[in-house]
Amino acid sequence: MPPSFIHRLLISTSTLRNTTHLSSLHLNLTFLSLHHHHRHRSLSSTPTPPPPPFHPRSKTQLETQFETWVQNLKPGFTPSDVEHTLWSQSDPDLALDLFRWTALQRGYTHTHATYFTIIKILVSNKRYGLAETLIEEVLSGACDINIPLYNYIIKFCCDKRSLFNRAFDVYKKMYNSENCKPNLQTYSMLFNLLLRRFNKLNVCYMYLQSAKSLSKQMKAAGVIPDTYVLNMIIKAYSKCLEVDEAIRVFREMGLYGCEPNAYTYGLALERRFEDAIAVVFDMLGNLMGPDLLTYKTLLEGLCREGKGNEAFELLDELRKRDRSMSEKICVRYAATILNQFRHRSLSSTPTPPPPPFHPRSKTQLETQFETWVQNLKPGFTPSDVEHTLWSQSDPDLALDLFRWTALQRGYTHTHATYFTIIKILVSNKRYGLAETLIEEVLSGACDINIPLYNYIIKFCCDKRSLFNRAFDVYKKMYNSENCKPNLQTYSMLFNLLLRRFNKLNVCYMYLQSAKSLSKQMKAAGVIPDTYVLNMIIKAYSKCLEVDEAIRVFREMGLYGCEPNAYTYGYIVKGLCEKGRVGQGFGFYEEMKGKGLVPSSSSYLILICSLALERRFEDAIAVVFDMLGNLMGPDLLTYKTLLEGLCREGKGNEAFELLDELRKRDRSMSEKMYKALLNELHLLRR
Repeated sequence: MPPSFIHRLLISTSTLRNTTHLSSLHLNLTFLSLHHHHRHRSLSSTPTPPPPPFHPRSKTQLETQFETWVQNLKPGFTPSDVEHTLWSQSDPDLALDLFRWTALQRGYTHTHATYFTIIKILVSNKRYGLAETLIEEVLSGACDINIPLYNYIIKFCCDKRSLFNRAFDVYKKMYNSENCKPNLQTYSMLFNLLLRRFNKLNVCYMYLQSAKSLSKQMKAAGVIPDTYVLNMIIKAYSKCLEVDEAIRVFREMGLYGCEPNAYTYGLALERRFEDAIAVVFDMLGNLMGPDLLTYKTLLEGLCREGKGNEAFELLDELRKRDRSMSEKICVRYAATILNQFRHRSLSSTPTPPPPPFHPRSKTQLETQFETWVQNLKPGFTPSDVEHTLWSQSDPDLALDLFRWTALQRGYTHTHATYFTIIKILVSNKRYGLAETLIEEVLSGACDINIPLYNYIIKFCCDKRSLFNRAFDVYKKMYNSENCKPNLQTYSMLFNLLLRRFNKLNVCYMYLQSAKSLSKQMKAAGVIPDTYVLNMIIKAYSKCLEVDEAIRVFREMGLYGCEPNAYTYGYIVKGLCEKGRVGQGFGFYEEMKGKGLVPSSSSYLILICSLALERRFEDAIAVVFDMLGNLMGPDLLTYKTLLEGLCREGKGNEAFELLDELRKRDRSMSEKMYKALLNELHLLRR
């Protein structure tokens, strides 16, 4: 097999389609363009001129480069040779083509080094989608496990918000392996990833549990943290106001041979002004200057303690020492504040009494929350909580009650309560909160349950960024003992895969997943229905593997399923695109014999294919059948049929057919009719 052919097979979708049979629309356009200069062949009395000489297409620069590098790779090349070749490419697409080509050679297998190289090349050139595809191959076992490679994958996932969960999936795979345990770099990236989510206090508490668990696993694995990691752990505790835990970690730093590099005390807020002033002077001595808010906090604190004169003296001293202090902003504004407090402290008038305290009235949401809390009697059960949650019209109030009940002694949420709150949040478009609860469920917060896990898969299927998460949930079900996937599970996953079948080169990649899913479904003893079998047939037909599609079609009776219009439609389309038009027409007639009506797209592709095969009688019969079912062909389909008749010397029949079609097709506009008529006159000249 020549390298140029393999290269075109790898990189060009259009060339891929040329190696198979093209779609009917593309065939039609090609046919029209090829005969554009020969339309007088059948109607003219002049002899047909000889065809122009054939000139082979010259190779593109990319194809030439590809062949050059393929020739440079001597037989018996090693992974190190491939790695060197990949790094030598300036074009990332050419590098990927070489990577794929070498994988097809007999006796050669990619290693972690070559996968590491190509992934780095793609990421550095912002080919993130292709990089994700290769990462999935690595995680599925395409090469041996390796710490630098897996750390780089985690780093890539950390840089993309949608791959947050994927980063921890990679970490779990490392943690459970024997020869690829996470190291300090792994934990540093994961702690940093968690800390990015610490943006709100209520969110902090949720992710703090993950940080604690990660810290315990790091210690259990014998990984010694450095100052950077310990600082992130301290920051996590401080963000959640668990300062005792933060101080405990701070005291432990010496045990790991780490020195604290920066820390801050809130001295002024505790009225320890002497210590606060000493810290300010120390800060200035290190060529750093406090901001306006820090100065105001310190100076106003002195004034409130009746030390206005000391505040003025301190301001003068600060002005001398702090060269970065702005005259306009700091001095004048601070002096105004000090004058106000000094005037108040030196005035002889008695201090007016403080205003009376009026407690804040409760909001409507707080009142509703307290009412429902009181309605939940002591010893409430999960069914009581479930009823309470469904009674709420406000999803935020329902979530507050869900969280409050989880904190009560002796109570634990079940799969039913989690199912209820997740459905409430999703129906009210609180997708972020729903994802948080889903992560709790998958981490073992409640017992595993088929309806709950199926709903989670459905939620993941509806969000493009959670494609991989849906299959993670499926794997957890498949490996469990009491929660095996059922027919609904496989239906959703097949449907999810079929959505990715939008381009021919992409179809082949996802077809392997569809095959694997089909085998697992059979192994699990799940009997498919017509809907699932239709999706499997569609997957094979999209990839032009029509023999496999027909095999599944023949097996439908074994499962007690009857083929419907969609079943026949997928097979007819696949056969016509494959070039097996006669067989496709046979399935069409079988379909008609069962009283099934094809779809509009099935009609169109069959008509065009029959016309291009010069089977005009069959094509006309299909057109009339289509019109009889209240569907009308489009302009391109009519042109394919009528121009085909003209080129075969049947111009009069074409005109008669056009008149007949105008009578039968009520949807044919005057504009379409004139366009077809002009085309026929043009061909007849």
